[in-house]
Amino acid sequence: MEQKLDTAQTLAQWEAQEAERRKAMTTSGVARPEQVAGLTGMQVFERMFSGELPYPPIGETMDFLPVEVHSTLPAGKGYTTAELKVNFVRALTTRVPLLRAIGSVIHVGTRMATADGRLVGPDGKLYAHASTTCFIFDAP
Repeated sequence: MEQKLDTAQTLAQWEAQEAERRKAMTTSGVARPEQVAGLTGMQVFERMFSGELPYPPIGETMDFLPVEVHSTLPAGKGYTTAELKVNFVRALTTRVPLLRAIGSVIHVGTRMATADGRLVGPDGKLYAHASTTCFIFDAP
């Protein structure tokens, strides 16, 4: 019984957090270079989450792992994905109400960075995990 209660509480908390985030993220699109010039990677995300910058269209359907790397970059740096490996370990059905993407940076160097991530349900079950390698470059 306690497991079901914990799962229900976790799900309610996740749904409330998602609703708050989606209220601010009203416009998808691509930020203009002058909108992000001089911002760190984390500042870009903070402005997306507050609604000051548009969020990328992919954000409507899924989170994406390289975001963890982007959040560590100083102003004037960009990145591209050099490698992405995804492992699906459990079927995702309509009985799974919501998933949470949990990412972590493993290493950020001057030219390469690595990160990993997991998709988990409110009951703690793992549905997928992934790793990425990103190439870091000077932004134009």
